[in-house]
Amino acid sequence: QRFVSQLGQVAQVKPEVLDLLDEDRLTRRFAEYLNVPPDILREREDVDALRRERSERRQMMQAAESMAKAASDMAAAGPPEAQA
Repeated sequence: QRFVSQLGQVAQVKPEVLDLLDEDRLTRRFAEYLNVPPDILREREDVDALRRERSERRQMMQAAESMAKAASDMAAAGPPEAQA
């Protein structure tokens, strides 16, 4: 815990230091240290699947937002003949 606390302090000045940290492994080690029953944590494969799904949903939402903005911009511009 002291390590994470000190790392957090360093990260305030130099955020890239967090690139060194494997958050999943750290979380599993903390759980082990605190005697958390292992069956409470998801399997790595399940975590990977959840993250993939979340990423895909985020990409779909971003694409939908882009399409909505493009449609709004086109509507605001009016028909092509009105621009001539």
